[in-house]
Parts: sequence; structure tokens; C-alpha cells
Amino acid sequence: MHPSKPLNLFFILTVMIRRPRNPCYFNTGVMVIDLWKWREGKYTEKLENWMRIQKRYRIYELGSLPPFLLVFAGDVEGMEHRWNQHGLGGDNLEGLCRALHPGPVSLLHWSGKGKPWLRIDSKRPCPLDSLWAPYDLFRHPSLFSNS
Repeated sequence: MHPSKPLNLFFILTVMIRRPRNPCYFNTGVMVIDLWKWREGKYTEKLENWMRIQKRYRIYELGSLPPFLLVFAGDVEGMEHRWNQHGLGGDNLEGLCRALHPGPVSLLHWSGKGKPWLRIDSKRPCPLDSLWAPYDLFRHPSLFSNS
């Protein structure tokens, strides 16, 4: 018998009920991982278990993000914007461009639907997309060479 939606929800609720902290959303595009804690917590095995459940029951969508949310929900800490300047992919609903957060920035993260390579190719770039353009491997074939 193929599981119904209530069964799918049961899997997720079982995980959430046992959480010591409130579940929260986070983006897996940029993560810093304490490898000692990762190994100690057996997180690879936990993620693989959710992937096996997904393969059998198809309980979620959105690719690789849901297993991370199920395994780590509530057990994550945010990064300061200077370490992960996220959201440069714009507003997913209206496609609006976003500006940098104030202060120093270490990593530019085009999270969201608006990827700079797509906007530049479509001749509708956001101002910050020009920061990415010098690293476009297709526009700079010399970056591929070994010389």
C-alpha cells in the first residue's frame, strides 16, 4: 500500500516532536560544519536515512534541502551577514534586485531564483550581478587553461 499524506506527515511530525528546540528554516547553500560534531552525531547516516525514506515514499519536494531541515531543524546557528551575504538572487515572488547588507562582506550568495548568469544572459542584470561576471567561466575561457 502506498503511503497517504497523513503517513507522510507522521514521519515529519515524529522527528519534530523529539526536538529540544523549535524547528527553523535555513538555507543549505552555505554551511559551516564542525566535522567532529558531524561524525559524533552520525549526521551522514541520518541524512541517508531520510533519503531512503524519500526514495520509497516521496514525502517531500525541493531536492536536497528537506532532509537537512528534518535532521537539523532547530539545531543550527545563523551566520553574520558578513560571512554569508545571502539573498542576492532577489525576491522569489517579484524578482526584485537586492542590495548588500551594510558592513564588510566575505561571501556573496545568490540564493533564490535570480542567478546572475541567467540575468546577465537575458540582458536584465541586477547591479550586484557585475560582481559575479568576472568569474563566469564561459566568458573567460582562459580560466580553464593550465598556463
